[in-house]
Amino acid sequence: MLFARYPYISGYCLPVFPASSVLALAFGGIASYQDLKRREVDDFLWVLALPSLALLYPLLFRNQVLSILPLLFLLPAAYFMARANLLGQADVAALALFGLGFPQGIFGVPAYLWVFLFGLLGEMFGFALITAGKSSKGGPRPLAYRVKREELGPFWIPVDSSGKPLFELNDPRPLRELVEEAKQRVGDYAWAYPALPMVPFMFVASLAAFPLILLRRLQ
Repeated sequence: MLFARYPYISGYCLPVFPASSVLALAFGGIASYQDLKRREVDDFLWVLALPSLALLYPLLFRNQVLSILPLLFLLPAAYFMARANLLGQADVAALALFGLGFPQGIFGVPAYLWVFLFGLLGEMFGFALITAGKSSKGGPRPLAYRVKREELGPFWIPVDSSGKPLFELNDPRPLRELVEEAKQRVGDYAWAYPALPMVPFMFVASLAAFPLILLRRLQ
């Protein structure tokens, strides 16, 4: 039986892996909605989710210690990618979230690595989709594309002729609002960087990983 495979805690047989994963999925779903709707994830969500899963991990996955090691190396790399504006801060937090919630293996690899890989591939596909037909020739910097003013939205960061964003990237206001203000200061066309959310792609990958891991536990 499924529950018989889980350890007993305080006299109760708890489905600890599904419970921890469901918790990560719940927080990940909220983060994905906020990232798509507002292009910003509330800090309170991460403050609540990450410590909760981190405290549960030693108790629920005491036999899965080695599974967390790749995450300890991947998180600093993702952090520096975020510092270079290659990832968002929410993407790094989501990696930690799914890493703590999905340590079990799929095809010999921790599930959270598949989740992160799918997130990267999804973002690359979205990048190719929104930049199709747009030119970066003559742009102020690499990855700056010439975009029609009416096409500017929450998936673009408009920049000036030197490649500097038209607003402060650490501005606490939602990206959607900042882009709308910046649109008032550009002509018919503007140079802009793609700014796709990665969290929703990671969330979709975690949804796909969840039944696969349950099936493995049932075998």
